[in-house]
Amino acid sequence: MAGTDSRFDAAAFRTAIKFAMKMGLPNATPDRATFRWSPQRTFAIEDPAHNPYDWSSTPKTEVTKVDVAVDVAVEMLGGAADETSVGQINNQKAQITILDEDYTLVKGADIVLLGTNTYVVDFVSPPLGLFEVTVYTLNITAVDEA
Repeated sequence: MAGTDSRFDAAAFRTAIKFAMKMGLPNATPDRATFRWSPQRTFAIEDPAHNPYDWSSTPKTEVTKVDVAVDVAVEMLGGAADETSVGQINNQKAQITILDEDYTLVKGADIVLLGTNTYVVDFVSPPLGLFEVTVYTLNITAVDEA
C-alpha cells in the first residue's frame, strides 16, 4: 500500500471506476472480456519446458481453471508490425485496465477473449498505486481476429 489519506475514499473511487467500466462494456455478454488459463499438464516423461518427449503420450495430470469475466476497460491500440520469417504481420494490440480486487481473480490468466477474438497476455505493466487502490494494465496481442 502506498499510504492512506483521509481525503481519499477508496470505496467510492472503486465504485466510480467500475461504473465507468460498465458504461464501456459491450451490451452482449459474449463480447465482454473473458479471462482464460491454458491447461497445466504434466507428463510421466517430459522435457524441462514440461512438454512430452512422446507427443502421443497422455498427460499424467491436467489442471484447468474456469473462465472468469470481470469489469475492465479495454483500449485498442491498433496493429503493430512484427517481423517474422514469412514476412511482416500486423497483430492487433490492446491494453486492459483492471482494479486490484478484480485482478486477484484473473491473475495468471494467459488468454483473453474479446468477443470472438483471442488475445494472449504479453505482460502486466508495473501496477499504479492510488493510496489503497492498485490499478493493473495487461498488454495483450491478438492471436486471431474475426
